[in-house]
Amino acid sequence: MFLLPEAVKARGPTIAKGWAGSLTMGAGQFCTNPGISVIIDSPEADAFVEAATAALSLVGAQTMLTDGLA
Repeated sequence: MFLLPEAVKARGPTIAKGWAGSLTMGAGQFCTNPGISVIIDSPEADAFVEAATAALSLVGAQTMLTDGLA
């Protein structure tokens, strides 16, 4: 996921929360999982990281495989 500076400035925390939700949905096993974010270093980028970290800290442990698959 490439984050452009103006988007991060305008709605960085909202994007971060949505990204965290997409990252952890289905224990991260969806093929459309946006696992990497590319963002230009800036104060807004730091705020994005803080918001994403806060959102991810609320997610509990998840089971990736069922007993049958494991």
